[in-house]
Amino acid sequence: MTDGQTPLGSTGTPVFEVAVTTSGLDLEVRANDVPVMRVSGGHVETSFDVNPHVVTGHNHLGAVVRPSAKTGEHHPAGEATIVLRVRDAPGGSVVQERGRLVFATSELAADTAFSRSVTPERAEPVVQVGAGDVVRARIPVVLATPFAPWSWLGADTLTHEPATFDDVLAQTRALWSAIQAKDVPGLQAAATPQARDWQRAYFLPDEATAHRMLGVAQTLGDPDVEAMPFPDPGELSLELLGFGKLAHLVDAHGKGPIALGVKGNPRMTGRFTAIFCRHGQTWTMIR
Repeated sequence: MTDGQTPLGSTGTPVFEVAVTTSGLDLEVRANDVPVMRVSGGHVETSFDVNPHVVTGHNHLGAVVRPSAKTGEHHPAGEATIVLRVRDAPGGSVVQERGRLVFATSELAADTAFSRSVTPERAEPVVQVGAGDVVRARIPVVLATPFAPWSWLGADTLTHEPATFDDVLAQTRALWSAIQAKDVPGLQAAATPQARDWQRAYFLPDEATAHRMLGVAQTLGDPDVEAMPFPDPGELSLELLGFGKLAHLVDAHGKGPIALGVKGNPRMTGRFTAIFCRHGQTWTMIR
């Protein structure tokens, strides 16, 4: 068996899955720089698939660990284990573990917080500690997938400059306006490239099933769901993802600008993910 090879079950439908166990951390998990999970404190054990986010060849399994929003510090006993593994079919057996990121706050001072991370190829994580003690790490993971290259892999490579920020801001505002107006047909049209990727990633019978899986119509069909006010653009920054092919806006806490609330329940909020790519002059919401 060659490195990165994925044996398939009788269905030929492998599941690329991330399993997370974390305690006491403000943690964001990423696949190829795309955020796929976020948790703030507490103890969490979960697993979920990342089929639409992986590619054949080199991938990155990543983590962003932020100080607690409540204390401004990392929990002294905080820890996390993030594993990228492969099942041979939905609900099937785990046949490979392809990469493991392990974090311990207790080792931050010694610069060894991710030292127990590992892959079959013995790759080592790249770790950065940035402004506000935000710790970022990613480890290269080699995969073989049955998926043709996702459309965003052929998109333009973006540059971190004011013009890109302005373009992504305009796209994000337009999306927020459509959500505020509950323009379900317009939003589903905007989500069609993503739905096509979901159809391939999950071996779905048609595009309509993929749209139902994305859940735009179901979410906005709830009369109590509404868009929260759009934040001050001055509080947002541009972040490039996915090998520089993708972009989105985040606030100082790494959260996206489009928040959804529920009427009469101010504590119940959620985020509408909006990640874009560009082909020439055309921007597309792709994740």
